[in-house]
Amino acid sequence: MMSRTTLFKMTKNVNSWSPVHRTLLTKQNMVSKNIYTAYQDYLPTLIDNALSHKRFERLPEVKDRIKRISEYNIIGGKQLRGLLTLFTYETLKKPDPISDELWEEAFKLAWAIEMLQAVFIISDDVDDDAVTRRGKKCWHLLPDVGLLVINDVSLFRSFIHEVLRQNFGDKPNYTQIINLFNETIFNTSMGQHLDCMLKYLKNPGDFNDENYRKMSIYKTSHYTFRLPILLAMIHSQKGTKDSYQYIDNICDEIGINLQMQNDFMDCFVDENSMGKTGTDIQTGQLTWLAVEALKRCNSAQRKEFDLCYGNQDPVYVERVRNLYKELGLPQVYRQLEKTRYEKILKQINDLPPGAVPNPEVFLKALDLIYNKTQIINYSQNGKN
Repeated sequence: MMSRTTLFKMTKNVNSWSPVHRTLLTKQNMVSKNIYTAYQDYLPTLIDNALSHKRFERLPEVKDRIKRISEYNIIGGKQLRGLLTLFTYETLKKPDPISDELWEEAFKLAWAIEMLQAVFIISDDVDDDAVTRRGKKCWHLLPDVGLLVINDVSLFRSFIHEVLRQNFGDKPNYTQIINLFNETIFNTSMGQHLDCMLKYLKNPGDFNDENYRKMSIYKTSHYTFRLPILLAMIHSQKGTKDSYQYIDNICDEIGINLQMQNDFMDCFVDENSMGKTGTDIQTGQLTWLAVEALKRCNSAQRKEFDLCYGNQDPVYVERVRNLYKELGLPQVYRQLEKTRYEKILKQINDLPPGAVPNPEVFLKALDLIYNKTQIINYSQNGKN
């Protein structure tokens, strides 16, 4: 167990890790400054400790690869999922004090989720032919990666399980933790399959509300909101059978909102604000914008959509963007976002007394999406 002095003063242990969290600190309101800083500085320790295991002694190349994947792909994001884990855990434990040892375990679980996020974004960037992510070149485009990305994804996903085994293998809740990660990976992979399948089939008839809802829940809701909350419940040993129903119902809807927001920003927010290039139009993605456009197109507009959607030519991409604006989709989006926000807020407010987790957790999850909106300036293309 770390002493309080060690746990909350590890700020010098950043070596090759980027200190991006120093600037992110001003934007996060999930946990206290001390907890946040200790959590950020714990990542190099977690990775280095896991890689010091004897199984890596004869494989220094693998050890170096895993460390590089970690440094390149984990740091720099908003860390929504890890921070939601910590916030939920702290909320569930109130008013009980949390020891350094328990915080350290919470950090490990939160970073395991962020490692899983790294796995998914590496894969997603390959599927979407993306060029940049978090303001730098996507992993698969680096000179020494290319097709090795396939094994990198497999290697790093397996490394997450190794981290969990090393740190929780002797804990009573280990089976619950592993089962939850496996379930989440499977659900998210199914959502990603829907996303890819509908894109490659190129059948606009499949671009409908039902498919979009299914894809959003499986691809986004499960690992972004459900996993952090359930993991915090396991770690805090809190929750009831009813809790799972509350979590599923509310997290599904919040996840759909997040996916809608991502779709809108991919089209209408510039790369400098997003930190990545938008590719949904070029790759013919199933998005909220595409679904809504097909509902509203007249015959001439439908021909324009069919001609241009899924085409890499920047001229065709701009024609689709102009079609969206012609159909008034930015205004439709903002109104629907408001309506859905109010609907989710009512779901949260209608939770029964004594619900576990309490409404504060779901309100914070919802707030994460709209804080994200506030720190991004919509480009001129996205304005009314």
